[in-house]
Amino acid sequence: MQFEKSNRKNERKRSSFGVRKILNDKNISSQEELLEELKAVGHGSTQATLSRDLQHLRAIRITTQFGQVRYILPNNPNYTHAMRKSTGNNVSLEECLLNNEEGGKTIILHTIPGFAAALAGTIDNKHFPHIAATLAGDDTVMVIGKKGSSCEEMAADLKEILPQIVANL
Repeated sequence: MQFEKSNRKNERKRSSFGVRKILNDKNISSQEELLEELKAVGHGSTQATLSRDLQHLRAIRITTQFGQVRYILPNNPNYTHAMRKSTGNNVSLEECLLNNEEGGKTIILHTIPGFAAALAGTIDNKHFPHIAATLAGDDTVMVIGKKGSSCEEMAADLKEILPQIVANL
């Protein structure tokens, strides 16, 4: 029984890795297309398992500027623009931020659960002059300042995408 459970866990890891690699390397527009790609590289899967893998990886379907539909993962810069609440309503970056606080040479941003990675990705992709990097959990982003930068300067950078941020940290 234990061996069977361990085997299923390893199979899921392999399957998730295969899905992640394919979605990062190719434009995949449907689960059927993804199943075919998985089979081509030796990762047989069922539609139900694939659906769970996509949910686990937080993959979403977007329509590109050229009208093509494709799956993307949170590490894709376009993921931020496609954020959605579970109700299906669009959520702007301003709406996902709940509050913020200073933490030394860092700013901590608290978001709606599930939105921290998208917000951190957006911040990183902006290459702000006073922000070195971000670190995201499920609902928290740690914004790390560059050497010599103050939290006030970092907050001023963040105001470009989060106008409601408290600037007098």
